[in-house]
Amino acid sequence: MFKQAEELTTEDTTNPTKEQKRYVKRELHGMEIVKNGGDKPKDEIIHKYSDNGKGQLSEAVLIEENPYFITYIINEAKGKDFIISPPTIPGTTRTLKPPNKQLYAYQPYEFKTVEDPNKYLQRAKEETIDTLYQKIKTQVRLYNDVDIKSSKC
Repeated sequence: MFKQAEELTTEDTTNPTKEQKRYVKRELHGMEIVKNGGDKPKDEIIHKYSDNGKGQLSEAVLIEENPYFITYIINEAKGKDFIISPPTIPGTTRTLKPPNKQLYAYQPYEFKTVEDPNKYLQRAKEETIDTLYQKIKTQVRLYNDVDIKSSKC
């Protein structure tokens, strides 16, 4: 009996036996088990990322119909702010990728060129609360059931 236990510990446990392979094949209904690529980080598709609120928020968008992340960056030394668009966010255990257009569960943010996000940033910086109010006031009136004369807007 002692000899059998010793034989079991010296067996090669990295390669399954034929019996183990048949059992797995039968239980998995013909599916195969494939080993992971080793040290290569696994790709994971996400829509937003902020490192649990500790880092800058990255949002998945489509630029020229290709998936990217956009991130708002402020360079205080130069007094400039801009939007960057990396295609992936590399990590040690996983690589974060934005989804393709087919994988969105909602309408994605789409830009025609790489420069468009920064153009929209400049437009947004020129707006004030008053200019935004004036722009939406007519739209709000379409849905409000209040007479214009009695309204103070």
